[in-house]
Amino acid sequence: MAPFLRVRASGTHRQIGRAIGKATAQIVRVLVAENAAFYRRKIRKDLRRMIALARKNYLPFAQKKFPRFMIELEGIAEGAGLTLDQILPFSLEEELLDRFAVEKCSTAAIRTRSGLLLGHNEDFGLRYRNRLVMVEARPAGRPAFLSLSYPGTLAGSSCGLNGAGIAMANDSLNFIAERGIPKNFIFRAVLEARTMAEIEKTMRIGPRAIGLGITAVSSREHAVTAIETTPKDVAVLSIGKASALTHTNHVLSPKIDRRAEKPTRSSRVRLAGLDRFLARGGGALTEKDLERCLSSKKNWLLREQTLASVIMDPARRTLRLINRHAPSPEWTEYKLAK
Repeated sequence: MAPFLRVRASGTHRQIGRAIGKATAQIVRVLVAENAAFYRRKIRKDLRRMIALARKNYLPFAQKKFPRFMIELEGIAEGAGLTLDQILPFSLEEELLDRFAVEKCSTAAIRTRSGLLLGHNEDFGLRYRNRLVMVEARPAGRPAFLSLSYPGTLAGSSCGLNGAGIAMANDSLNFIAERGIPKNFIFRAVLEARTMAEIEKTMRIGPRAIGLGITAVSSREHAVTAIETTPKDVAVLSIGKASALTHTNHVLSPKIDRRAEKPTRSSRVRLAGLDRFLARGGGALTEKDLERCLSSKKNWLLREQTLASVIMDPARRTLRLINRHAPSPEWTEYKLAK
């Protein structure tokens, strides 16, 4: 049995959106029915007010900078038989919840003797356990991709790899939301990037609504980088000569103004755990090292809100994942066909 629902889509952005919406309609409809109570309980706000806020503070920027992904999101609503307003909260959840959101996630890129790997623990609210989606899409004129994603929103919302040899994974940064582009639109654009330079250019597009962290590897360029952004700043981190580049949910670059950041103890503990665990490899890390690291309960790397763990090999175009809340969790490999 597959760990998560798998969706295949191709064509224009609207066609891809409709295919995703149709395939995930049952999951999305259940979540939509929960949304009003969820926002009342989480932040004591009326859902209609939150949607009005989204339309004022975020959608105009998404429409201006990424109109093709607005079309894709409209397609998701159409495919699920819902309105755009009904699914909007899933594309803007972190912006709307702001500091009330569960922090997420933990990421490590490593060098092995056979190439670069990117590992990621996807942590978020438990309402999404067993409800993530594996999307395999072939957009017209863009690289095909595999992406572990959240239902009701754009692919790229967790992590993924594409046919251009790029793998990417996302980590939230804890800054107060401002008016700007929602993070899921930026991550969707990164998912179809062909080069590391294109990723950096995309991450610099503003104005950005919240803090973002992305770790990316390119098998074609033999490159690893992490890019941190806040609504105002951008910084690029390189792996240099190290065997691993790790990231969680707080800023690492000294170039970022951190005065508005509220880093958590959990983020620091998980980062220390990643660094300590992967340092054991002594420069000769393996995929098994990464798998054991992501599966370790020490330093809170594997915890209750870990929905899934992922290991991506962009050179082989493979994505291995495990649903951490499955009755009998096991690793499953997906391959992006040429």
